[in-house]
Amino acid sequence: MKVGRIGLTLVMLASLATVPVGSAASSDLPPNPIAPPQFEFAFGSQGSVGGQFDNPFHVAVDSEDRIIVVDRGNDRVQIFNSAGVVLDLFGSAGTGDGQFDGPLGVTVDSDDRIIVTDFRNDRVQIFDSSGDFITKFGSTGTGDGQFDGPTGVAVDSLGRIVVADAFNSRVQIFDSDGTYLAKFGVFGTGPGKFDLPLGIAIDGDDRIIVAEDENARVQIFDSSGAYVSRFGSDGTEDGQFDGINAVAVDGANRIYVADDSDRVQVFDSEGTFITKFGTLGSGDGEFETALGVAVDSAGRLIISDDSNFRIQVWEFVLCNGLPATMVGTPGDDVINGTQKRDVIMALGGNDTVFGLGGNDLICLGPGDDIGDGGKGNDKIFGSFGKDVIRGGAGADTLFGREGPDTVRGGPGADVLDGFTGPDKLYGGGGPDLLKGGDHNDTLFGNGGNDKLRGNAGNDICNGGNGTDTGTSCETKSNIP
Repeated sequence: MKVGRIGLTLVMLASLATVPVGSAASSDLPPNPIAPPQFEFAFGSQGSVGGQFDNPFHVAVDSEDRIIVVDRGNDRVQIFNSAGVVLDLFGSAGTGDGQFDGPLGVTVDSDDRIIVTDFRNDRVQIFDSSGDFITKFGSTGTGDGQFDGPTGVAVDSLGRIVVADAFNSRVQIFDSDGTYLAKFGVFGTGPGKFDLPLGIAIDGDDRIIVAEDENARVQIFDSSGAYVSRFGSDGTEDGQFDGINAVAVDGANRIYVADDSDRVQVFDSEGTFITKFGTLGSGDGEFETALGVAVDSAGRLIISDDSNFRIQVWEFVLCNGLPATMVGTPGDDVINGTQKRDVIMALGGNDTVFGLGGNDLICLGPGDDIGDGGKGNDKIFGSFGKDVIRGGAGADTLFGREGPDTVRGGPGADVLDGFTGPDKLYGGGGPDLLKGGDHNDTLFGNGGNDKLRGNAGNDICNGGNGTDTGTSCETKSNIP
């Protein structure tokens, strides 16, 4: 959105922890891009009472995962719990302490102090976690410590407050009390120059991420403000921006950018496009101008949906703690992986999942599923239901989980764990480790020098060929 001073859109920060993506070093090919997150819920409506919004702009999340929202049109800030229930609000229209004239940006420091950019008052105000006024800094002008439209704000690991000074085409850095320390940037289109810097985020290395509206790009600087790199251009294709509204960074240094194509794009720490989500509309998972984005401690994305007068909460689908690269549906799916390292979440239904090549991570959802890792050192997790799990070639780790499962290791040194349920475990040709779990299990070592552990229940252990060992087995065969 190319806009003037009054309607200026902007950005927000967030650098709270989320689960990091897996390392590409574990596969012969880099992992696939992560799948888009899924819409979880929304809260808010148009109005002026608590829990309602008039132009929700920037959002932040504190150490307790409370959601802090700048309600610009109502000249206030609202605080919600992680479920979207309003807890408190503060601020009113004016120029006095604790009052606002078009607040835009918000962030939270390590003490959960709430820091708000007061756009038309050309100042930054600091509040405690309850919204009680503490101090303010800044005035109108072009000098050091002065502002002409402060917008995005972030806090680094040293507690320094970093502010986008939009119409002065620069970024200013202050200490935790608001004392001026440094500045960088001038007007222009070259590296390190700005045209409407609106958004600020700080990554895990204290790099300063700046989003520019008019230049339709994101620039990365080190902690001192020295230029590092940039990405993006004007447009609507993947990796392009049609007016940037928000930027955020998660604990894995992934960069989230909301632009005027009514979507959020996800990039790695160097600006390489990963995925995108959102489209124009008012339904679940649709946006009409996404203005702010933050990340909570669980990795959920908190997004302000301006013209729909609401906040949306999105969440990545995780498989064993990692964002999935492929996600099934609640129905019966057939999911084929790639030759790269896949992270596949099957969800509900009776699914069939093939990892194919690469060191895959597969999570089977509720239902009677078939999971086949294929080539590579795979890890497969069963779930509720009667699952058939095959590791294929490679050194695989296979978990039956709940239900009466059949788990087959195949070639390679595999680890098979039945967990709960009366399971059947087949080791294959390598030196395998078979663990029965909590019920009456049957363990077949087959080829190789295997270790069979029946654990709880009346278990049957058959070592097969090779020099095998068996413990906690009710019945043993082919075991010395």
